[in-house]
Amino acid sequence: MAIVQIYREWAEEEFFKANSEKGSVTVLTLGLFLLVLSAILLITDLSSLTVAKASLTHITEIAAQRGTHEVDESRYYSGSSLLPIDCPTALARVLRELENRQETGSFSRPEILSVVLSNFVCDGTSLEVHTKSEIRLPFKLPFADSQNFEIQAMAVAQNLIDLKSSQ
Repeated sequence: MAIVQIYREWAEEEFFKANSEKGSVTVLTLGLFLLVLSAILLITDLSSLTVAKASLTHITEIAAQRGTHEVDESRYYSGSSLLPIDCPTALARVLRELENRQETGSFSRPEILSVVLSNFVCDGTSLEVHTKSEIRLPFKLPFADSQNFEIQAMAVAQNLIDLKSSQ
């Protein structure tokens, strides 16, 4: 009988040890910390991506505006109604603007590695500039193959000066 009593006391003690919640707060705290850290890293990467996209759009708009400053003088002096754009010279000006920004490193964001002109459309009165850029995110996302991503931007510019109404 004494052996049964000793065994029962031992079994109850082991049962209470097994069902004790001691140490579970540490596991919960560690899990919550990892979840919050992962969320911060993801938000940082998404914010960097958003700001890099806005910067690329800004760079593309600047290049398009520079291209519209190239006036086709032969059409200008022949009496065109809108201020005409010299398309080949505008293309050279857009490329020069993008190259200058790359050489000086003035992309305004460290995430932007390079900017490339992917398409240029000019009809003589307006132009459309498409650019693409490779960016590097601050943190590598676990579900992504690479830390580098490609983003694209487009800008359209036109000279709105009506030469016939201003004369």
